[in-house]
Amino acid sequence: MSSFELPVIAIPNMVFFPRTTIHIYLNNEKHIAMLEKMCKDNKELIISLAVAVGPSEIYDTSSSNDKFSVKSKMVYYAPMKIGTSGYPKIVRSFENGSIEVAVKGRRRVIVEGIVQNLPHPVFSVREYPDRTESKIFSEGIIERLENIFEKWEESYIDDSIKREEILGEITSVAHLADFISHFIIDDIELKQILLENDSVFERIQILSSLLKDDHPFKPDLEIARMVKDFDPKV
Repeated sequence: MSSFELPVIAIPNMVFFPRTTIHIYLNNEKHIAMLEKMCKDNKELIISLAVAVGPSEIYDTSSSNDKFSVKSKMVYYAPMKIGTSGYPKIVRSFENGSIEVAVKGRRRVIVEGIVQNLPHPVFSVREYPDRTESKIFSEGIIERLENIFEKWEESYIDDSIKREEILGEITSVAHLADFISHFIIDDIELKQILLENDSVFERIQILSSLLKDDHPFKPDLEIARMVKDFDPKV
């Protein structure tokens, strides 16, 4: 599959799934300028979980000694290998210059090498589609997860119109897995594991194991630990 180039925003503690919508707040002038242009041109960008790189040491060059002393340390962030592209829309601007942006997820991508740093990071990426499978789900597993998600909506989303809008976005088993991963799973490491798994069958099996009771909204901690321990990295 051929590569293409897209801007990337790496955000700590945020995993973004296709078809879901996230809201981010930006105050970086370069990011704001990038988003304004992308919204105007209806262009995609990638949201990826940020991973800390470093810390890098900043040296005090004012010292008269031959050896520079460490003045401070700065942690840099890089995007995870798997992220999600989406179309941004500026929701509102604030008096302090920051903006709120809604991003509608489109597709999973593999983030490869960086091709541009300024004025904003641009990476070479490839689409990361789900693999073709012929496996059959256990009887009732999809219906059970659908019931769990609907119960979650009733408990946490007061607006009935909003609930219907969200349910209307779920038109496949893959979408169901993504929406449950986005809304119900709150462990960032688990969310990233689910995002990186290109098997719809395996994602559904993992979610069914994590959500053990009839209408649970918290993953089973023991199952979560096992998923993390045995996670096959992409």
